Amino acid sequence: MNLCYPHDLPRVGIEKTYKHPVLTPLIIAIVLLAGVAAAAPQALSPGGGWFWWFLGGLFALATIYVLVPTWRILRSSNWLLKSTANGVYIKIGSLLDAHLDDPPIVIYLDFNEIESVGRVTQRLSWPQGKNKKETETFEFIDIHLKHTSTEALEEALISNRYLGVMGNVPYHDFPLRLIEPDLLRVDWEIVPGAEAAVLQLGAHCAIVK
Repeated sequence: MNLCYPHDLPRVGIEKTYKHPVLTPLIIAIVLLAGVAAAAPQALSPGGGWFWWFLGGLFALATIYVLVPTWRILRSSNWLLKSTANGVYIKIGSLLDAHLDDPPIVIYLDFNEIESVGRVTQRLSWPQGKNKKETETFEFIDIHLKHTSTEALEEALISNRYLGVMGNVPYHDFPLRLIEPDLLRVDWEIVPGAEAAVLQLGAHCAIVK
């Protein structure tokens, strides 16, 4: 296991890249921009009242709020895991914090260090009104390691969470966790899906069902 930074990654030899989906936030941004474009002429017209100014302002604020992360998602730094013929690179911090001077550290795992990979699904339910229940499903990929030292990774993970708690990073997203000394868990809210990723990585190691 090695620790590095995104700019240290090789420019060739990457077989697969897993990242945040682009289409949904892009559609939301386009819809909000259309709302601004529709409200602006009404607000600026002689008979335009406060309602159109208020509506246009809401659309404008929402557009700014959405466009910043959308712009970062569209950049090449939008990735969580990259696989090569010999191993995988995994970011330990938010995909959206790559613009910082000190970007999220990346770990490199050789496939010889990986015992197995597996897809994990968790469902959380909570009451939602009378006789109703809300359920949300979360997907993860578990990476079981062989006898590999993870002390440096544990220190990096603690440091990354400290930066998040202290407010030095805008996106408090911690996609990689060290569940046990030999077990990594990756939050999988990216594409392709967890099942496809396990099959692809499983070509180099065992798959745990």
